[in-house]
Amino acid sequence: MNFKLCGIPGKLLVLTVLLPLVSSPASAQGIAEYGGLMGMPRNIPTSHSQKTLNNLYGGAARNLSKSAPAAGAVGSAGGGQGGGAGGGTGENLGQVMKLGQQAQIDLTQARKLASEKKFDQAIALYNKSLTVREKYWSGRDPLTPEIYKEMAEIYAGQSNLDNAEEALKNSIAAYAKLHGPGSKHTSLPLKMLGDIYDKRGEHWKSHDSYLQSFMLTERYEGENSKPAMELRLKMARKAVDLEKYAKAADFYKKAVELDQENDILTAEEQVKVLTEYVAVLRKLKRDAEADKLESAINGTN
Repeated sequence: MNFKLCGIPGKLLVLTVLLPLVSSPASAQGIAEYGGLMGMPRNIPTSHSQKTLNNLYGGAARNLSKSAPAAGAVGSAGGGQGGGAGGGTGENLGQVMKLGQQAQIDLTQARKLASEKKFDQAIALYNKSLTVREKYWSGRDPLTPEIYKEMAEIYAGQSNLDNAEEALKNSIAAYAKLHGPGSKHTSLPLKMLGDIYDKRGEHWKSHDSYLQSFMLTERYEGENSKPAMELRLKMARKAVDLEKYAKAADFYKKAVELDQENDILTAEEQVKVLTEYVAVLRKLKRDAEADKLESAINGTN
């Protein structure tokens, strides 16, 4: 569809149109809430390979062994976040290295079980791996936020929204500790968090999470990217939920303009977006614009 036929002007929507929506009566899920006050990471690993993992764990173990008492019995690394991977004393270099290696084995097996849809077993192993990682390498292990995100996907698929929300907040916080606040890595878990709130009908919370994800995605992937378009349309629909029809119209207008210039949406998606835009214009009593768009839609069917 050539949106130029719709007679839509090319005026660009600036980010400042978002500001009235940000001032919500609900508690905003701000980036600072999850990571703005957290310290910057130390010795950030640059690879997720087994070799890097062993080196990271080995460094932590060497530091621990300098102050730890003589070797003692190491408890099981199973259970949840409070599980025992030793009591913080008595672990020597070799024992902590083994814990780190086992944490990686548990993660690999958890991912395999998740792919086989054996979700309860997968969650148990994810938690087992996290117990060790959080105890010895909290804030420095690059896989920790990924594990939380993967667990959130499982919980969301099971409609366990409370656990999914908690896992996503942990993922966002872990990314912030690793990479600092405003990191591009937090964009996806923020979007997922917005989806959780949306399912609950918590529209302001959902809006705030989508908005943060949208701003990060535009910053790092560009306004013409498919992920940015997806989030722009989520913002438009969320503005409708909040009965902020003028803001919804701005988002739809920008989406149409960008698609006209960059061919981002499929033909089916274009029709859906235009139909939603027409409904918003009707709410605003902008019937002449709505009539023109409707004619364009009907002309393509």
